[in-house]
Amino acid sequence: MAFSQENLIQQPEGKSIVAAVSSNYHHSKECQKYIKLFKDINFRGLVMVEIRKNSKYDYMIEANPRFWGPSQLFVDSRVNLFDALLFDYGVIEEKPQYLKPRKAEYFWFGGLVETFKCNKNVNFYNYTPKKFFKQLPSFLQIDIYRRDDSINIFLDELGVLNNNVKKLRALYFTGSKHSNYQMVYKKLLPQLQLNNNLVSKPKYEMERLDFIVKNIDIKGKTVLDIGSNTGFFAFSLIEKGAKRVICYEGNKKHAEFIMRSANCLNIGNNKIKVVPNYYNFRRTTIHDKVDIVLLMNVLHHLGDDYGDKHKKIDFVKKEIIKQINYLADKTSFLILQLGFNWKGNIRNCLFEKGTKKEMIDYIYQGTKNNWEIENIGIAEKIEDKIIYDELNENNILRDDSLGEFLNRPIFMLRSKINKI
Repeated sequence: MAFSQENLIQQPEGKSIVAAVSSNYHHSKECQKYIKLFKDINFRGLVMVEIRKNSKYDYMIEANPRFWGPSQLFVDSRVNLFDALLFDYGVIEEKPQYLKPRKAEYFWFGGLVETFKCNKNVNFYNYTPKKFFKQLPSFLQIDIYRRDDSINIFLDELGVLNNNVKKLRALYFTGSKHSNYQMVYKKLLPQLQLNNNLVSKPKYEMERLDFIVKNIDIKGKTVLDIGSNTGFFAFSLIEKGAKRVICYEGNKKHAEFIMRSANCLNIGNNKIKVVPNYYNFRRTTIHDKVDIVLLMNVLHHLGDDYGDKHKKIDFVKKEIIKQINYLADKTSFLILQLGFNWKGNIRNCLFEKGTKKEMIDYIYQGTKNNWEIENIGIAEKIEDKIIYDELNENNILRDDSLGEFLNRPIFMLRSKINKI
C-alpha cells in the first residue's frame, strides 16, 4: 500500500511541513522504482520517502521510518497505513476495510507563526504566496489542530486566548498527579475555549453529583469541600442552590484555578471561599456554620498527599476513622467517598478482599457512635450508562468490570452530635 503527498509550504532548513495536499505520485513509473528498491532489500514496514524533482530527474533525498505531522494527511485521505501495518504484523486479526481514497489537505498555522517569530521565511514549492493568501481562510478550516481534542492549541496559535485564559488552562493541566483529573465546570468551558473531551481521567462527576442532590437538600446550605481539586463540585453546588462553599485544596495550582475561575464567573468570596491548604483534621477551625461536608476520595491519600508519610497501613485505617469522627461536631451531614487502595496503590488494599461490604462494615463500625448512615450510593451500569443507585443486595457485590473507582460507595452520613 502506498500514499503520496505534494508539499506546498515548508519551514526553512528542511524543517516541518506547513501545507501539503494528497497526490497521485505513488502511481507513477518513477515511484514504482522506489517501491522495487525496498522490496529488493527485503524492507518491511512503513517508510516515508522524500523526493525532489528538477527539470530532468526525480531523486530521493531521504527514506525515513519515522513519520511526522502530515501522516494525518493519509489518514484523512482514507489510506490508513497504520491499520495496514498492524494487520500485516498480526496485531489486528480482521483485515481493514480500505475505502476509495479521497483528496485531502494538510495545514499547520503554528508552523508559520513559529517561522515568522524567528524572522525567517517559509519555502514555497510549485506554489506562490499570492495563491496561499487567497486560500488561507480555507486552510484555517482544516488546520491540523482544529479538532475537538486539540482546539485549544489551534486557538492559542491564532492568538485569540487572553492571558487569563492561558493561565487558567495551564493551572488546570499542570500541577500534580491529580491534574486534569476532574471535569471542568460546564460554565467555564466557553471562557476557557475547552471541551470536556480533554479530561483524560474523568471520574463520573455528573453521575455522582446527580446522586448527591437527589438525596440531600443543598439549597441555602453552607458546604465545606475538603479536597476540592479544580472545583467542579464547588461550582456545581453553588449552581444547585448552596449558599456558600468553602474549598480546602492543598495543591496551590488547583486552588489558584478555583479562585481565578470564580472571578471569571463573577462569583464573589461570599459564595466561594478558597483556602489553599490541606485541611488539618486536628487543628483547623471553621468559623462559618457548616451544614454539609464534602469529603470525596481524600482519606485514602493520608500519608501520601497529606499527613505523616512514615505511618503503616494499620495506623492509617484507624486514623481515617478518627478524621471522619472529628467532623461529627462540625457539621450536620457528611458526604463521603473513599478509595479501596491506600495511596492509590493496588498492593496496599485497605480491605482484605477489596469488597464494598468490607468498606461499609468498616465505616459503620468505626463511626456508629458519631454518625448515622442515611444512604449509600452504588454505581451501576445500565444500558452503557453509569448511574448511582441506593444500596441493594445485588449492587453490593463487587463488579470488577466497572473498575476500582466505580466500586467505591458514596456514603451519606448524618451527625448524631451536631443535629439540626
